Amino acid sequence: MRKITFLFLMIISFKLSAQEINIIPQPVNIKTGKNKEKFIIDQNTEIIANDSLSNSALFLQNYIQQYYNNKT
Repeated sequence: MRKITFLFLMIISFKLSAQEINIIPQPVNIKTGKNKEKFIIDQNTEIIANDSLSNSALFLQNYIQQYYNNKT
């Protein structure tokens, strides 16, 4: 009985987690599968943030430069 209950809970949790969008902040809406174009980060891509997110923007910029050798 424990195995069946465990299996049931695993299946339910998998289905629930597969439907969630784990992006912070959560987007208002999401469109998938319609646009086949890719978003490419290159030297012309700008990272714009307000004062409260400047540390996060700087972190992202440094991360991209370090791991992708790309200057934004």
